[in-house]
Amino acid sequence: DTLTLYHPAPGDYYIGVYAASDTSYTLTASLGTIFMRDGIHFRDTVARGETTYFATVVTKSWEDLTISLTAISGDADLFVADEHCPQPSETCHNATSRFWGDDAVTIPSQELHYGAIWYMGVRGWSSNSTYVLTLNYNSTTTLPWGVPLGGNVHRGVMRYYRISVPQKQAKVRFDLNPSSGAAWLYVSTSRTEPIADDPASYTYSATLSYTTNSIVARLSDAPVEVPGQWCPNRACTFTIGVWGKAVETSYTLAASTTSTELTDGRTVSGVVDPHDSDFYDITVPPLDVNASSLVLAISLIAETGDPDLYANGPTRETYPTRDEHEFSSLRWGGDYLLIKNASPGKYRISIFGFGSSPSAYKVSAEVLQLGADERGSRLYNGVPVNGFVDDTIRRRLYTFSVGVQDPGAPPVDATVSVVTLFGNVEVLMRKDTKVPSRTTCYDPQSGEFLSAECWRSNGRGQVYVPEVCSGCEYRLAVESFGFEQDSLFRVTATTNQAASRLTLGQPTGAISLDPQRKVVFELLAPQQEALLTAGLNVLTGRARVLASLDRAVDSSQDALCQGQQTIKDGCTVASDWILPTLSINDVGTCDTGLEGACKRVFFAVETGAQSASVELSVSSNLVQLRAQQAQASRVDPGKYKYFKFILHRDDDSDPQDLQVQLSSGGRLEMYGASWQFLLDRTNGNRPDPTIIT
Repeated sequence: DTLTLYHPAPGDYYIGVYAASDTSYTLTASLGTIFMRDGIHFRDTVARGETTYFATVVTKSWEDLTISLTAISGDADLFVADEHCPQPSETCHNATSRFWGDDAVTIPSQELHYGAIWYMGVRGWSSNSTYVLTLNYNSTTTLPWGVPLGGNVHRGVMRYYRISVPQKQAKVRFDLNPSSGAAWLYVSTSRTEPIADDPASYTYSATLSYTTNSIVARLSDAPVEVPGQWCPNRACTFTIGVWGKAVETSYTLAASTTSTELTDGRTVSGVVDPHDSDFYDITVPPLDVNASSLVLAISLIAETGDPDLYANGPTRETYPTRDEHEFSSLRWGGDYLLIKNASPGKYRISIFGFGSSPSAYKVSAEVLQLGADERGSRLYNGVPVNGFVDDTIRRRLYTFSVGVQDPGAPPVDATVSVVTLFGNVEVLMRKDTKVPSRTTCYDPQSGEFLSAECWRSNGRGQVYVPEVCSGCEYRLAVESFGFEQDSLFRVTATTNQAASRLTLGQPTGAISLDPQRKVVFELLAPQQEALLTAGLNVLTGRARVLASLDRAVDSSQDALCQGQQTIKDGCTVASDWILPTLSINDVGTCDTGLEGACKRVFFAVETGAQSASVELSVSSNLVQLRAQQAQASRVDPGKYKYFKFILHRDDDSDPQDLQVQLSSGGRLEMYGASWQFLLDRTNGNRPDPTIIT
């Protein structure tokens, strides 16, 4: 963060630094030109075409001085000059670095004089470029957490860095990425500086790659008997050495913790070695206004071996161990933790490899906001609701209403599905005002289920009710049974009447589906000639996407399009299961009465024999962009995707620059070759558009 006070009044100023989480930082105050010190990192943002000036006083004239500019976002250029040019620029400098991204300039010791002042200018090349500026001599440099530092090293020379690691970080990862040349990486778990040809001087080394070298260091390897280096109540200091293999190497070095932040509901795979631990974090948000309590559910699925699960709450700042932890689950195979009344804040999780072989696993964590009404709440069509029953609350009640059907509309079927995260539950459902239970849904004499009055879930946790009545309200109960005291579940009620509205180019977010399930979405096609592309981002499991002009999106074999049939023929287009993407290039004759649209197109996500979690996105080959709003999209190899942007400008307004930025997960090319000008006539009508290249 940077705070600038313009024309400050003389006097004392007080600065407060508030920690939203555990934080290491540097604080600098300056008037005018910002003076830098060796090893201090300065983070700032500079606008395009503007320059921020820095200066430093030479304190080690016998060592080379390296000025490193690490780009966080955008691109900035670096200019360096001696006392003859206090404001370095493109036309006045001793040295410059103007690469895209990171820049670095090294001033040889022969040009440095003790007490002399050197000046630096950081000019923004792209709009709002955020960067970190660092100065260091050939001696040891302080390495910040999570910020890559740029540097240069000559062949046979070792550049040193130090970092202080809190005890709560049980592992540290160091990544060395040369942008030119080659370098090797050495790490000492003390203040001893590594020497390349002295294995006793370092604990770890990475010398196998000429591109990227990485090291994962354990704090347990740090010496605890040496005062001032590391002990259970103090920080551990690591010394890192970067040794040049090429004539000259430019690189970035970064330090990060090996703990992984778990996203709510997302599964992460991993492998942990015997008697080792992997570390994860999840942040529990504050309690919603409509919720009564928070429940944190952590699930560990063992694929091989026997991993154990440990966790610490927000009151502990250390990762859990086998000896010190708040929560644990040590079952053979998979484990789970259910933390009731969870406190907002960061929970730290460790997975310990038990046994003599590596353990492969999948871990996930989910935060549940439980409703304030212990009887449950209303279910909305297609919206999943999390629930929890234990030995005190054995049943959760819900109501579900069916919308009024249009006269002559096809029958509406309803499906209630419950996914048991752990424990054992079943669903009972009634149409009348009675509470569904084992008392009201079973004959007290014979014990038989009253199928004429109630419905109950099958072995897959589903209740299927064909041809529900129009406008009726149903009552549901989710009850626990068996030997488990606690059960965690997710219940969803849907009808084939439901169709959530899709927006072109905007993903739906994660959708969780049970086996043999289908959820339907509605899209208003923009034009008859539009090429619509629907794609699934499959997070877990297996699924496909279907499209139809029929709200039911029938996926039976007889309903699927065959040969040259298209969606306009009334059949259903289906993707395959391996690559769940499909394209529609003809929706047929446009419907009247749809203002600004052509046709209603229905898309469905369908699962097979296994459950799945997916994201659905539908886009057109012509997408309208809006200023300052990112537009997500996808394009197949060898294909084009087109976008349009309307720039509103009066004849007497100043010219405006238009900047288009592309961020991709593949190799793409972007062209801007066609401009379409719509000119107003005096009568307000628009002529036919003219294409100008």
